[in-house]
Amino acid sequence: MTRKSLILRRSFIVAASGVALFLFVLIGQYAGHEAGQADIELLSQVWPYFPHMSSDERAFLAGLSLTCQLHRNADDRESTIACLRRAAADPSAILPKDFDHSEAPGRLERMLVMSPVHP
Repeated sequence: MTRKSLILRRSFIVAASGVALFLFVLIGQYAGHEAGQADIELLSQVWPYFPHMSSDERAFLAGLSLTCQLHRNADDRESTIACLRRAAADPSAILPKDFDHSEAPGRLERMLVMSPVHP
């Protein structure tokens, strides 16, 4: 192989890797958006006013839904609540900064009591 063909080959590999990385990021963003939309729909079955909740409440529920992978493990109101309860009991749950994990189950139960149809 000549030096010129070696440089050309390496350039092609770098360019192909760049395109592959770009596509990977694009597909990942799309999948993340779809999962987020699915979580919002499931949370809205429990709290129809979910989009109008305070940012702290939404962040708390978002963390629980990420922890239990809500979009994969729930398909109705009851399974959504069960998934969120499992996540709230998980000591390694994803929760907002400065939030005490021991308070998560109680906070979730208080929020469930305020939902239009109690569990």
